[in-house]
Amino acid sequence: MKKILYLIIPALLLTTISGCGNNGCEEVRESFCYAQMTSLSGAKINQLYAFGIGQGGGAVDTAGVATDKEMLNASNPSSLEFILNPDSTVTDIRLQMNITLDGDQFQHDDTIHFVYEPHPFFINMDCGCSMYFSLKEVTHTNHFLRNITIKNNEVTNEQTLNIVIEY
Repeated sequence: MKKILYLIIPALLLTTISGCGNNGCEEVRESFCYAQMTSLSGAKINQLYAFGIGQGGGAVDTAGVATDKEMLNASNPSSLEFILNPDSTVTDIRLQMNITLDGDQFQHDDTIHFVYEPHPFFINMDCGCSMYFSLKEVTHTNHFLRNITIKNNEVTNEQTLNIVIEY
């Protein structure tokens, strides 16, 4: 009996220790659409703000319209991470950019329109589910942005490049 206890107790301790921290979940559950920023004109984006249009977390303005939620604030961005709305098949993101070109500074706003199919993905018992997305289409306004190309339409919890934004 003592020999069995000597075998079981270390096994139980090892199981308890390995299950600690993050409920034993080693996977990243969040899924971001990763974007690379590329300048075609020599312009430099000094500051970029991204807002999820109509995603103010239930907040409304004085007219009762859903407010935009700030998603990120980046200085001199070369890459971005966007969060897609898991409760929809579309997400609109407004980019507000402070730009320097040929010594002049100005501000431009553009909107990126994502069309996608969300689908839950079971990771494992410890991590549960994550939401993955299949990009169908990405369009944009042309105030400052020139082109957006989908490089990988599967948005998962891995940090892989999904789109390239050229300006």
